[in-house]
Amino acid sequence: ELRMRQPNFHVRIHKNTPKAFYDEVIRINFGPGSAPAMYNDEIIIESMTDIGYSLEDARNYVAIGCVEPTAPGKTLASTDAAMYN
Repeated sequence: ELRMRQPNFHVRIHKNTPKAFYDEVIRINFGPGSAPAMYNDEIIIESMTDIGYSLEDARNYVAIGCVEPTAPGKTLASTDAAMYN
């Protein structure tokens, strides 16, 4: 509703996400401005456990920056700190 591009907004979805909530996220994504990133819990949690995260940490994931899921407190959490021009 604010039509702001920053800060980044993230939405976690899963097979039991209420349809009304999901539909609202879709509506916002098609409008001008804000475009919440949508994260599929089933896929991300499975992917994280596949690379060694515990199930508990994977279920508690957060997004760093705009696209990097990780477990809070388990990483440097600064994925673009090495950017340079």
